[in-house]
Amino acid sequence: MADRGVRACLITNPRSGRGGVDLSTVLPVLQAHGWHAVVRAKQHGGHATELARDAARDGFDVVVNCAGDGTLNEIANGLAGTDVAVGTIPGGTANLWAHEVGISQRLDVAALQLVGAERRRVDLGRVTINGRHGRYFVLMAGLGFD
Repeated sequence: MADRGVRACLITNPRSGRGGVDLSTVLPVLQAHGWHAVVRAKQHGGHATELARDAARDGFDVVVNCAGDGTLNEIANGLAGTDVAVGTIPGGTANLWAHEVGISQRLDVAALQLVGAERRRVDLGRVTINGRHGRYFVLMAGLGFD
């Protein structure tokens, strides 16, 4: 993988956090470390799942959530069952997953953490309602008023 660089698909959500994440400090860090980054914006609910599936099909090494926990959830649902890695650059309101795994809220630092990260497996939960409507989740699942 080092010979050709890391192919990364960064998925943003223009509605997350305070109007999306500014990648102007992130992209130069990735490029300086030999990463080839493509940015794709989520357009509606569920769209990040489609974008993540497309990225896996297109041979990306990693899909990077550049939004909040909801977009991360969609990405996880698009990549479940694949060998594509998931990374996070915090861009949402709470960024619970990023906080739990120690990712900096400073985007330049988060980018450095990403390029230096060691790939690890994490548990992926799955919930179904009446045997249908199955969804994967990374950190927590909620129904109704959670």
